[in-house]
Amino acid sequence: MRNETEFAGLIPDVLRSWNIAPDDVALISASGNSHWRVRYRRDDFVLRVYRRGQSEPSIRYELDILKRLRSLGWPVAAAVEETVLHAGFVFALFPLLLGCPRQEETSEHALCRGRILGELHRTERPHGCRPATRVAASR
Repeated sequence: MRNETEFAGLIPDVLRSWNIAPDDVALISASGNSHWRVRYRRDDFVLRVYRRGQSEPSIRYELDILKRLRSLGWPVAAAVEETVLHAGFVFALFPLLLGCPRQEETSEHALCRGRILGELHRTERPHGCRPATRVAASR
């Protein structure tokens, strides 16, 4: 498995695929899929590299759902372009959506989240089920 330093070496080539010469790139998270914050001129993006073993249909399903939810007015980050396959890894670029850090959960927060999730499920029910994801065997 590649470490984040090795991924960092791939990032300039991947971003060039979207005609982006970044002003700054900083690692956000490396658990599961890895994410970097990319600053380009006045825009901020999140670059995701999908972990090995995620199938193309599973990735496509996720991106299609995000695009559909965005078109329905949900505040989600849909990919800004098509994915890029580079060095055997799938990369996707998303706009950075700013928000507030998670605060201590209250019963009111839980009820609100439940209502939002219920609405999300009603919105997405016609879209179908997520395809099965195959995970590559470890050696």
